[in-house]
Amino acid sequence: MNRMDKHLLIFILLVLLGQAISVKGELNPNKLTHYDELNGTQIYDILSDRMGNIWIATQSGLVKFDGYEYTRYHPDLSDPTTMGELLTYTLLEDRNGYLWIGCMNGIYRYDPKTKLFNRYLFEHLIGFQDYAQAGVSRIAEDKDGRIYFGVDSNIQTGTKALIYYDEADDLMKTFEYSERFSITNIYGLTSDPAGNIWILSYGGFFKIDTVRNLHQIQQDEFKLEDEEYFSGIQSDSSGFIWISTTHS
Repeated sequence: MNRMDKHLLIFILLVLLGQAISVKGELNPNKLTHYDELNGTQIYDILSDRMGNIWIATQSGLVKFDGYEYTRYHPDLSDPTTMGELLTYTLLEDRNGYLWIGCMNGIYRYDPKTKLFNRYLFEHLIGFQDYAQAGVSRIAEDKDGRIYFGVDSNIQTGTKALIYYDEADDLMKTFEYSERFSITNIYGLTSDPAGNIWILSYGGFFKIDTVRNLHQIQQDEFKLEDEEYFSGIQSDSSGFIWISTTHS
């Protein structure tokens, strides 16, 4: 992490801390905070939960800042109620207040009441080779509370890259769809205010509607320049879908 990255992290944490403790007034430069254990660590995602905690998904583990001190969750694969992964990619707080953490080799759900983690494995559900080092890079929730997880790999293109959590069975399951579609490595996943799920994948641009039917969005509707590709997607509170490309 370069010097600019460190300053950005400090600024983000300070802003979010100000929201968490409801302090009015200007930023106080004497209250900047820094966590030495994150020096040189790549940060993938930051989330402020409804309790005001700041969660940080990093290359070196999951970190929480409660406004006073940092807690780093060190992996313990021998205890399934703890955080068992070091490489954490993405975070989501669902409507019930659970925190979901997408990782390299598993998905974790944190219960803020019991302060325990549940671990869910997914490698048997996806169409990636063992050497692909596939991980969950995106998470989104639909209008009925179903949690979707997008799987990606920097090494290999794989199939069955979309999985979801079945609350009734307390299991992860593969999202099944027609053979005419191909949802491979997912690098963009968001939900809009109506509860539709929008997906960017190597196999194309897709939408899961509110009754969970899958539709492919034809990319020829977008006037992309030569060698221009979609790079990210996000919905805003008004329902507009924002898509970034490699050129803009």
